Amino acid sequence: MSKTTFFVLLWVAFGVWSCGNTKEQKVSSKITLSEVEIPNGYQQRFEQVAYLLDSVAITESLIEERLNDGTKFIDHLDRIRGFEAFVEYTRQKLIKLENDLGSSDGQNQLLQQIIAQYHEELEVKDSVIGRLSEQVVRYKGKNDELVRKIDLQRQEITSLEDEINEKEKELDRLKDSITSLSKKMTIAKADSYMEKAAAAEELANRTQFAPKKKKEAYQEAYQLYKLAYEAGSQQAGKKMEELKSKM
Repeated sequence: MSKTTFFVLLWVAFGVWSCGNTKEQKVSSKITLSEVEIPNGYQQRFEQVAYLLDSVAITESLIEERLNDGTKFIDHLDRIRGFEAFVEYTRQKLIKLENDLGSSDGQNQLLQQIIAQYHEELEVKDSVIGRLSEQVVRYKGKNDELVRKIDLQRQEITSLEDEINEKEKELDRLKDSITSLSKKMTIAKADSYMEKAAAAEELANRTQFAPKKKKEAYQEAYQLYKLAYEAGSQQAGKKMEELKSKM
């Protein structure tokens, strides 16, 4: 186990203890600290051990979860060694507290029972360490296969992402093509309306002795210019203004 791993575990433990020092969370046991009168100078030390035990449980849970990921065998083994050192560190803290308390006048039966409960919890963690170690060894062969599968999946995902990107680019090109075609069709429609409107206007201009027919031709020209304007022709708007006075 690397020194870095061990000190990280200790840092996590003290972080949990210091943050929880103002909370009412206590390790689950038959007898809780809140039920016992603790001698002066020992309250904080009991709470520290309790939170160290909580941190041990959290660390155990994290190791259990990470056993199923694709981490290398040596990394799992390193975590278990760190966990083992963490459990032993907590045990030494408990033994020191137990020895100091035993030599004081404040020792009582309930405190002895709490300490015994803490020792039992650590013994359970010893068996957990053995079980996890055996589990890691069993997983060693599967781990390499899992890593290989994950690499293949990543390659497949990358390939699919590249394919999706190409499809998206193709779709963008198609959208641009459709937009361009739509603009051309709109312009062509406007031009068609302009031609028809010009023809209707020309017919109206040539009509001399039929006022009603002349007016109808101008109205038709106006409506066609309006359609051309709505299709985007600015020139059609000017023609509409010219025809208003003639209608």
